[in-house]
Amino acid sequence: MTADKINQDTNVVRSINENTKRYFDTVESLRQAAWQSFNQRRAFEWKLSFGLWTALSAIIAGLAIGQATLKSTPERWVLSAISVVVVVLHGLWSFFLNKVNRADLDKSYVYEREEMLALGLAEHTKAGDDIQKTIVSMTGRGWLGKHWGHFTQVAVTIILAVGITVVAWLR
Repeated sequence: MTADKINQDTNVVRSINENTKRYFDTVESLRQAAWQSFNQRRAFEWKLSFGLWTALSAIIAGLAIGQATLKSTPERWVLSAISVVVVVLHGLWSFFLNKVNRADLDKSYVYEREEMLALGLAEHTKAGDDIQKTIVSMTGRGWLGKHWGHFTQVAVTIILAVGITVVAWLR
């Protein structure tokens, strides 16, 4: 049995020469940088959201227990308007942050594909076919499946803003 036949039958990754190894290492550095940029931003965005939610929850608590009071209707309208502005700003921030995150993720996936090709993994190899199926299933998800984190963050902000408005008007 020839080496080519063994590689076809067992889907063994072919050996790579020094130039291919250097190319792979370079592409891996780029892939890792794109992924780290995404991952560090994601950690920051959740911390910022938790901080915002803590502030909104404190306002709700203060209004609910009577520590903060709104004595007039105009004050209630101002607080309601501020709540809407906070939701809009958080939504816009999340929307644009999602665009940058998607760019980093897409770059990471492109570099990962380049690595696969450098290793000889393609759709006609078992490993390449399995990876390709995973990629297709991930890209085939609906809008919410791709953006659930940002949707969740804005949804929590909306719920808390509605809570502030309701408590302000009921107190």
